[in-house]
Amino acid sequence: MNANIHLQGSCITFEQDEIQTAEGTFALLADVPEAVKIPSGRFARIPVPISVQGDGRTLALLHVMAGRSESDDGRSGQFVTLSTDKHEGIVAIVRNDTPNAMIINPKNSIGTLEFVIIGDDDADEDDGEHQEAAPIGLSIPTVYAPEFIDGATKPEYATAGAAAFDLRADLATEFTLEPGARKVVPTGLRMAIPDGYEGQMRPRSGLAAKHGITITNAPGTIDSDYRGEIMAILQNTGDEPFVIKPEERIAQLLIAPVTRAALDFRADLDDTVRGAGGFGSTGRN
Repeated sequence: MNANIHLQGSCITFEQDEIQTAEGTFALLADVPEAVKIPSGRFARIPVPISVQGDGRTLALLHVMAGRSESDDGRSGQFVTLSTDKHEGIVAIVRNDTPNAMIINPKNSIGTLEFVIIGDDDADEDDGEHQEAAPIGLSIPTVYAPEFIDGATKPEYATAGAAAFDLRADLATEFTLEPGARKVVPTGLRMAIPDGYEGQMRPRSGLAAKHGITITNAPGTIDSDYRGEIMAILQNTGDEPFVIKPEERIAQLLIAPVTRAALDFRADLDDTVRGAGGFGSTGRN
């Protein structure tokens, strides 16, 4: 991984081993000046002391644990496409799905950040004067036939270092997504993804950070044998209504390899130090 990672808090201090838990994995420590209260059903944007300049081959995947109810066996997955031309501070969106208000104190651990390599680390380095597009590694039969918007504006990678391409809203008219509401939005795109790969639909980081607009099932999986139109399930986790306009970029799609597993069923599993410890078992600090 050649992404340039900078660890420095605006409000908190920490040791290296407090934030870097493994190779390429970091704790999301709340970089806030004072306690943040999140009412039940609401969300807050929590900065963390990590900024990154991307290399065109590395993605940032946030696993947010804070605010998840005990009955929820999932994690809030947030995907960040890293800029290749500047350091960008990482912000985690914490939604409180518990019945009571929650408090996030400075330096509380709210989840983990994992960097995922999606390209070839042996590719030639950029000379610093310009960014060449990553080599095309896969050709996918694609039909783009939107019903309402201009079909000439095809899905594309926004920058040379972008890992995912943008999807646009195929709408006849704009609509308002109220706080807490969700809506299935067509994109006009159909793909024949090859065996051994999947499509991963992710929120656009700008819409998520600024307005709380996310993908409900992120990352949404598009299987290789699916031939229907790709749809985005948009949800407004923010406090204000948000208007979705025709042809607006609403999501991004990453093509990724898939490993299918053979399930080796047995009567029991081996013991570990952690055992069955689940949500919150390692504490908040």
